[in-house]
This record gives sequence, C-alpha cells and structure tokens, in this order.
Amino acid sequence: MILRKALLFFTVLVFSSSLSKANNAYQQGESSSQSDSLQVQIQAMMEEIQSLKKSQTSLNRELNTVRAEIDKAEAKLQTNLEAGMTKSAKQQASFSEKVSAEIDAYQNRIKVLEDELVAREMEIESVEATANARFNNLLALIIITLLLSPILIWVSSRRNWKKAVTEHQANWNRFQEYILKKK
Repeated sequence: MILRKALLFFTVLVFSSSLSKANNAYQQGESSSQSDSLQVQIQAMMEEIQSLKKSQTSLNRELNTVRAEIDKAEAKLQTNLEAGMTKSAKQQASFSEKVSAEIDAYQNRIKVLEDELVAREMEIESVEATANARFNNLLALIIITLLLSPILIWVSSRRNWKKAVTEHQANWNRFQEYILKKK
C-alpha cells in the first residue's frame, strides 16, 4: 500500500514536472525545433509513464500474491494456534483432573490417618484408665495392708502372748508341782 502510493506520487511528480516544462517552453514561444524536442521528451515521458503503469500493475499483482500468501500463512498460523490452544486447554484440564484426584486421595488418606489417630488416642485413654484403676486398686490394697498390718501384728502378738502366757503358766504350774512332789 505504501509502495503503491509512493510510486503514484513519483509518477505524478515526474509527469507534472514534464508538463510544466513543456508548457513553459510553449509559452515562451520557442522555435519549432525546441517544440519538437519537447514533443519527443513528452513522448518519452509518456512511454515512461506507460512503463511505470505496467510496473505498477505488475507490482500490484505481486502485492496481491504476497497478500494472499500472507493471508494463507495467517490462516494456517491461526489454525495452528487454535489447535495448540485447544490441545493446551485439554492438557491443562487433564492435569487439573489429575491434581484434583491426587488432592482427593491425599485428603482421604489424611482422613483415614486422623481416624486411626483418634482411635489410637481412645485406645491410649482406655489403657491409661485401666492402668489408673489398677494403680488405684493396688494403692488401696497397699493402704489397707498398711492399716491392717499393725492390727494383724497386734492381734497376732496378743494371741501369741496369750499362748505364751498360758504355756508359761502351765509350765510354772508343772514346775511347782514337780518341786512340791520332791519335797
């Protein structure tokens, strides 16, 4: 487009320059030889204009061919771009689905682990409660034993003491009988 305008401007400039020279020469009343010379120059310029028009037509055809090729390349590029974008969108969707599935799997695994942790904590609390109950029972047994031990020791010593006193009394009585019999 710019090339075409530049060529047209150049052609108009050359043509108007040539016409202005011819007009000046004619007005000054120059001789017919100059007029013939100008006529020859005008004819040469007209031929040059025709040649330039043919060149312009040829350039326009080439420009149209290049534009058509550019349009084809642009359409191909657009098609390739759309195909690439579609493929990329599909890949991204596939990737997103895979990531979502992985996240769901991890969340499920975390939930299972949390449930196992809660179950183990309950198990630990149950074991602690059982251990505390057994410890409390053992402590109560020790306290009862400590409280009853002096009583049992006292009762046992009292009984042993009574038995010893009874036995001593019996031995003393036998001893006295023995001594009395000897006398």
